[in-house]
Amino acid sequence: MTDKSLLDIRKLRKTFPVKANVFSTKSIPLKAVDGVNLQIRKGETLGLVGESGCGKTTVGRCLLRLYQPDSGRIWLEADPDVVAEVEARDAEREEIEAELQSVFENGSARGQSRKIRELKQKIRTIKAVADRKAAEYDLLSMPAARMQRARKEIQMVFQDPWASLNPQMVVKDLIGEGPYTFGTHRGRTLDRWVNELLDKVGLPKNAANRYPHEFSGGQRQRIGIARALALTPKLIVCDEPVSALDVSVQAQVLNLLISLQDDFDLAYLFIAHDLSVVQYVSDRVAVMYLGKVVELADSRQLYQSPRHPYTISLLSSIPVADPDIRVEGQILEGDVPSPINPPPGCSFHPRCPHRIDPCDKILPELGRDRDGHRIACHNPPND
Repeated sequence: MTDKSLLDIRKLRKTFPVKANVFSTKSIPLKAVDGVNLQIRKGETLGLVGESGCGKTTVGRCLLRLYQPDSGRIWLEADPDVVAEVEARDAEREEIEAELQSVFENGSARGQSRKIRELKQKIRTIKAVADRKAAEYDLLSMPAARMQRARKEIQMVFQDPWASLNPQMVVKDLIGEGPYTFGTHRGRTLDRWVNELLDKVGLPKNAANRYPHEFSGGQRQRIGIARALALTPKLIVCDEPVSALDVSVQAQVLNLLISLQDDFDLAYLFIAHDLSVVQYVSDRVAVMYLGKVVELADSRQLYQSPRHPYTISLLSSIPVADPDIRVEGQILEGDVPSPINPPPGCSFHPRCPHRIDPCDKILPELGRDRDGHRIACHNPPND
């Protein structure tokens, strides 16, 4: 692992339209990802954890543009000068958007139609200039041809190996489809490459001519991993890659991913809800709650001394196999708030045992301390 950035996620937002109620035709936005900032370094594994519905899978799918984000930047090995210039223009645009929003909120929009048109035009112009500057490095601004090339660099291993493999294609076609489409391997060269990948993931060569239904769940996941490796990417998004497997098979697949990381010089975004699995494979861990990252630290640091109240509660919920060891858990009050109507201020404050006066009014920033441990909290319990 190096300190050089491979992927920089800045202010990523994604909403989904949902019906207001069963009988309504009106849609309201559900905030699945709300202003996420993350950096993935070359050769590292970044774990992304949180409860079901917190937005972690949505982040992974946005990286590959399987979901189209509403806003933000996803920088792929970007030139720092370009990033600085684009972010300056984005900041200028956000100021104008805030000014436009204040016009509507103050109830003075009716008499300022000309000003509103001018502000909207400014926003469009600044965004167009920024997107042109960012088009070489930002996955969300890239034209189709550039994005097609960038797709080689980022691949995905899906949660359900059965649903992600075409049942009508044999394994050699599933694995070889990407290299054939991009023209990196053809003919006998492609056959040799598929056989090499099968060997790398621990499958026999005769697996190449068989169909996915002929394999077990763990073997199908190995096929999915081989397919992700076929274009020799720099980053693989692993979306709950072992949650659908038996416990004994989970360890085999995790060890395989670790060994392949060294062989192929890979970086992983490892999405999971099983905290023990994330601890085993990750160099750093980011904790998400209701669409936001609330804590980010080195894996050992986070597991030994968590600082956000939500992370502390999450870690205390891990079962211990020894009945003689007593674990003092922190039971949270209430339920997770709705992402359709999140609470003001810190989204965790309705359930937090350490909340103080600013928590329900001011959104905490993801700050950094001397050890690089980042936390979004007004009153960290371990301070």
